[in-house]
Amino acid sequence: MKRYTIFFFLSFLLLINTSAQDAPAWEILGAINAERQAQGIQPLAMNMQLVAAAQRHSDDLASNDFLSHVGSDGSEFWQRITEAGYPMTTGAENVLFRWDASGVGAFQQWRDSPPHYANMMNPAYQEMGAAYSLSASGKYYFTLVLASRSNFSAPTNTPVSLVIPTETSSPTINFQPTNTPISIVPTHTATPFIVATSTFPTILPTVPIPATATTPPFVSFLQASEVYQRIFRFPQTLPPPLITIIPPTPTMPPPPPTWTPIPVTPTAVLTYDLRLIYDWNSFILKNTSGRPLFLEGLSFISASGRFDSERWDNGYLTAPLSAFPADDCLQIWDINTDFIEVPSVCDSRHAWATVNNQTTFWRNVEYFDVYRYGERVTTCLIAQGYCDFNLTDRLPVPDFASPTAMVAADNSTQTGQNQNTTPDQVDSTTDITLIYSSESFALINTSGQNLDLTGLGFASANGIMNISEWDTEFLTRPLWDFPSGDCLQVWSVYLDGQLAKPAQCNWRHAYLTVGEPRQFWMNTDVFTVSRGGAVLATCYVNTGICTFDLP
Repeated sequence: MKRYTIFFFLSFLLLINTSAQDAPAWEILGAINAERQAQGIQPLAMNMQLVAAAQRHSDDLASNDFLSHVGSDGSEFWQRITEAGYPMTTGAENVLFRWDASGVGAFQQWRDSPPHYANMMNPAYQEMGAAYSLSASGKYYFTLVLASRSNFSAPTNTPVSLVIPTETSSPTINFQPTNTPISIVPTHTATPFIVATSTFPTILPTVPIPATATTPPFVSFLQASEVYQRIFRFPQTLPPPLITIIPPTPTMPPPPPTWTPIPVTPTAVLTYDLRLIYDWNSFILKNTSGRPLFLEGLSFISASGRFDSERWDNGYLTAPLSAFPADDCLQIWDINTDFIEVPSVCDSRHAWATVNNQTTFWRNVEYFDVYRYGERVTTCLIAQGYCDFNLTDRLPVPDFASPTAMVAADNSTQTGQNQNTTPDQVDSTTDITLIYSSESFALINTSGQNLDLTGLGFASANGIMNISEWDTEFLTRPLWDFPSGDCLQVWSVYLDGQLAKPAQCNWRHAYLTVGEPRQFWMNTDVFTVSRGGAVLATCYVNTGICTFDLP
């Protein structure tokens, strides 16, 4: 009797065991499903095979410290899904890196990117898997895999029937499964994991997913099945049970189904260290972190000017930059502007400064950059009127500028349009110019106006690539509003170091390194450019340049 009790207790512990990675994955699932339900879209279910595919890619990204949809072994996301045992009919993948393991934070990054948000809201997808891995540099690489399969069925409303054997009967477990592989959707509690149904919850075993890149890269569904068998294997004969488990009667009121593991309240999680607020008249920096911040070493830079945070320390500063209070502000405005009262958004303004029109960096430009001790923290869009960021954020330093190389500008009057320009501006009569060689491929907007580049595809007998592959966390301008004179670039993953941008390009907003299946411009005579199934251009490799207009 005692031996049986101990065995049953250990089996129960195995049943509810979860891995360290469960919480962020369920946070992502809950946040996605809350948004999908708000849009009237069927919620997703968690699938362990998709989790395995996501974990494999996150481990790869963290081990090699790079961000791409193509694995270091050249694998595509659909190959990783198939190799994990999932019979995919359609699917998608989102990736990112951040500086913590917050699942809600990862969801918010994807939510704020239209292509990634479209993936998460696509009603064609039924299931998902999510995972992260920590790199040696401190980055948490997240992968979200979304997919559908032809043999998927929603969780059933049949509960698990657990029959405890008597002295004269052999123990049996009657488990009513859904279609293989097991798909589970969490409730608001982390353990045990319960399939959300329209009547009674069904408790299913979960398989821990490796938490670090040093463990095996993924758990196959076969392994999951073996664990399931081990959990529920009883000895052939057992003494009478100490307890009797009575299944719920049909007259019991069913609990309402729930699809979210935790309530998601965006206002409660959208916290940043700083908010910058700006219009033509002034620029405000506010500490929104809820704690004192170290603000020394900040620089605000654009083609119109530069301002360093130390300039607020002018003898009238009433709180140190080394411990600047929460909810308080600093402000600057043009020297020709009348005195401005303390803004209503500030509890207290500890310093203000007036600057000449060569220092009003937020005027007559589309954007400005924020640096901290020479490292680029973020890029802020003028049209938005505000900019939120954390002091630990980092972006690649642009190729054509540095924190000390500035362009003088006269900002005493407002221009008809905001634009950043450099002497390298390309003069062309076509929308797009492609420049390519044996080393790299670059796309340059030569139209003289912002362009929508979404939907472009490049293909040859040697490879295929989509414009959306540049849409990573490193992209500093959206593809749907890509600036004139600026470019995107790609080169082989086998090349050492970072290549210089083309001389015809003002600002390179993203670059990629790709394997052979993506090198469409190499080892071939011709490649095509298409959009929506229509060929826009046929480009000959030996010319090294190709121009075309967008429809």
